[in-house]
Amino acid sequence: MMNFAAIRGLSGVHLSGVHRGIRTIQKQTLHFNQLRNMSKLPVTLLGSMAFGGRADAHMSAQLVQVFLERGHNELDTAFMYNDGQAENIIGDMQLPTTVRIATKANPWEGKTLKPESVVSQLETSLKRLRTQCVDIFYLHAPDHQNPVQHTLEACNRLHQQVRHTHTLTHSLTHTHTHTHTHTHTHTHTLTHTHTHSHTHTHTHTHSLTHTHTHTLTHSLTHSHTHTLEACNRLHQQGKFKELGLSNYASWEVAEICSICKHNNWVLPTVYQGMYNATTRQVETELLPCLRYFGIRFYAYNPLAGGLLTGKYHYEDKDGAQPAGRFFGNSWAGAYRDRYWKESSFQGIDGVQKALEEAYGSEKPTLTSAAIRWMYHHSHLKGDEGDGVIIGMSSMDQLRENLTAAAEGPLKPGVVDAFKHAWDLVAHECPNYFR
Repeated sequence: MMNFAAIRGLSGVHLSGVHRGIRTIQKQTLHFNQLRNMSKLPVTLLGSMAFGGRADAHMSAQLVQVFLERGHNELDTAFMYNDGQAENIIGDMQLPTTVRIATKANPWEGKTLKPESVVSQLETSLKRLRTQCVDIFYLHAPDHQNPVQHTLEACNRLHQQVRHTHTLTHSLTHTHTHTHTHTHTHTHTLTHTHTHSHTHTHTHTHSLTHTHTHTLTHSLTHSHTHTLEACNRLHQQGKFKELGLSNYASWEVAEICSICKHNNWVLPTVYQGMYNATTRQVETELLPCLRYFGIRFYAYNPLAGGLLTGKYHYEDKDGAQPAGRFFGNSWAGAYRDRYWKESSFQGIDGVQKALEEAYGSEKPTLTSAAIRWMYHHSHLKGDEGDGVIIGMSSMDQLRENLTAAAEGPLKPGVVDAFKHAWDLVAHECPNYFR
């Protein structure tokens, strides 16, 4: 097992003593969090998609070390990242308990969001991460072939089990008595509620079925019920603290919130979606939907998969390229389909010219400008808990991204150029939902 403290000092950050380690990180985290709360900027999260791929275990640990020492404390991973290697690497780091970890279950590559698959994926993720509970558990994308309500109920049960586990740390007699009384009261309340609202429930279910019959003609199962039911069970068992959604359409978010509220299940509190200076589809309908339901937004792909670094050219697609987000891996085709548009490169050229005109020889990099746009000029709201997921595959990339995240707003001419770039590509912007 990798000892996280053992790699301290190898990350390029000079410390006066090895024993300063975790205590220093915790103090720095408190300091940076206080500053961030004062400024109301979005939080910064570290994406782990490169862990176990372009970044080996040792490099991944160094990246996390630098991230934590900058005062951040949220890591984002997923069941599918590099066939589970990302989760294994994070689990081997022996991170401080102050670090928040999120993971995701997905409906791809033979998996589904049926209750048994969601439970299996989360249980496997917990073993890899060497923990009994994650801070956020996402449904990575919709499973259009299977109902979501049962999955959410299972998630809720696994979530709520944490309270029963905590109770077990007291006396066994006290726990038994408390549980018996709670069960009796719950049964009485449930019966009363059912009697009181039977007619309403029947009408609601009929309405959902009728609506889906006309709108989801590609699927024989028209409800998120089973998935939500499974999530509800997981929630009750204390396997995660918060439920998250990713890549769902706004109408699906509204439906899920309605189902969870109606059944008194754990409600989603965070949404992870695609958003950057030239990919703004979420602004029109999704973000207002999330605000209505009190769900914060975490943006992934803030650099459009690397397109907003300025290191690519449209003609690169026709020749051999080194491995990266757009070439040489199983997701490269999907990323090229998502972002590799001639209009995108035209917009980027315009931003580069605006940077030159606004800043001259002191101009920031396109990477810095794109990151700063996310924190100062986007629709993200720090006081709503929104955040930006920073990705990287090298230490230099991470340092540049974190430095940019701490810098100030852009000059108006550059902000206008980003808006023009968005206008150029908006007609072929990739959908934020799947």
